[in-house]
Amino acid sequence: MSCLLYNLAIEPLIEKIRTSQLKGFNINEDLNRVVVKVYADNTTVFIGPEDDPKNLQKCLDLFCEASTAHFNKTKTEIIPPGPAGSCEELIRLREYNGWKIEEV
Repeated sequence: MSCLLYNLAIEPLIEKIRTSQLKGFNINEDLNRVVVKVYADNTTVFIGPEDDPKNLQKCLDLFCEASTAHFNKTKTEIIPPGPAGSCEELIRLREYNGWKIEEV
């Protein structure tokens, strides 16, 4: 029962992300875009190189405010697209596309 309740509760967040301004990634011509994928209690959001991460943050903030949910920031991972060195740069600067990443 808890799995079903979780699915019902998380769907508004997923729909908000799907209908946001985020472009995500184009995989091929048959699939328009990939922005969010959900499996059980794991959610992956694909932010494309031209996307503003603040749009994702707005979706998350609205969902948390409406549902009183909280995200476990220690389990959150940010994997930047691009060359291998971009990960080290993200860690060093704690910034992605102008979005400051908070310390956990």
